[in-house]
Amino acid sequence: DYGSNDILLIQETWLSEFEIKKCLEQITGFTGFYKCKKCKKKKARRFSQGLLVLVKDYIVQNFEVKSVDINEAILNVRIADDSLKISIFNCYFPPSNSPVYTEQSYEDIFEQLEMSIKASQEDGFTCITAGDFNAKTGLLPDVMEDMNEFVEMPENEDMVELSIPNRTNVDSVINDFGVYLVNLCKATNMFIVNGRFSK
Repeated sequence: DYGSNDILLIQETWLSEFEIKKCLEQITGFTGFYKCKKCKKKKARRFSQGLLVLVKDYIVQNFEVKSVDINEAILNVRIADDSLKISIFNCYFPPSNSPVYTEQSYEDIFEQLEMSIKASQEDGFTCITAGDFNAKTGLLPDVMEDMNEFVEMPENEDMVELSIPNRTNVDSVINDFGVYLVNLCKATNMFIVNGRFSK
């Protein structure tokens, strides 16, 4: 039941711009922000990749909501008003053997994501990054050793202890994307939620 959610992030829509606009006409109560391929490859039966963020209309009506263009692998949607600033990064990174990386390396795409997150943070946004990174992180540490320290709350000068639970992972495999992802987390003071919190 997608209607019970305020924000939905979808990867690999496999739709053209025309197709995704037709789909959005059938989805009531949400405003859609999307990124899709301009054209499909020769002999391909469908478009590849594609990203979609659905935001409840009441949020769009009461906040400033806009998308920021980064690249084909990342869709950034910013939600803000005087008291709240959230920057959402919806990502789809194809597997490392994908031909898309002949045009741009995955190292460059991870670097662009890191730079975009840091830019949002410098603008005062709380950042959420989600999607399909095709990353296998095993139990690589995704936070700095001194992350569990004290942080200053924005409302006052009181210091509160930040405690991040240990992360579990049933998959012990590690790949290059996994290494890049945990390094991204460390560089941006973010951490992986999967394996830390129950539903």
